[in-house]
Amino acid sequence: MKLLAKWFSLSLKDKLLVFEVVILLIFGKFCVWTLPFRKIMRFLGESQMESSFEQSELNRRECRKIRDYIRAIAKYFPWKSKCFDKAIAGKIMLDWRKIPSTVYFGVAKSKTKTMDAHAWLRYGNFFVTGGEEQARFVVLAYYS
Repeated sequence: MKLLAKWFSLSLKDKLLVFEVVILLIFGKFCVWTLPFRKIMRFLGESQMESSFEQSELNRRECRKIRDYIRAIAKYFPWKSKCFDKAIAGKIMLDWRKIPSTVYFGVAKSKTKTMDAHAWLRYGNFFVTGGEEQARFVVLAYYS
């Protein structure tokens, strides 16, 4: 019931943003499940190019809103939305808004001596997705 009340309290613009996040998280998961990594990278931008660390307050506010909606909505899917799904969705959303960003892919050794992989998305010096964990990972590739 709370979820329904939240939905009706949203502005039309925010309802459209919710719809966009839902569609793109589904698309991101579909890509991860079905496409080879090299095909996914084609629509994430140019390899080994980083976007600027400069940022505008307007774009930062938009990125914060996108981050918050991705985090909130991902919890309601029947599958676990992982960092790669979220980075794909966020990158596409920022590209549509002409906000320059960089998606990173990294690896780190886990406590069990296996390799962990992680993806995160950055605008300026602001992490849109995956930023909480990015410090422990060594960057292997990035796309802007």
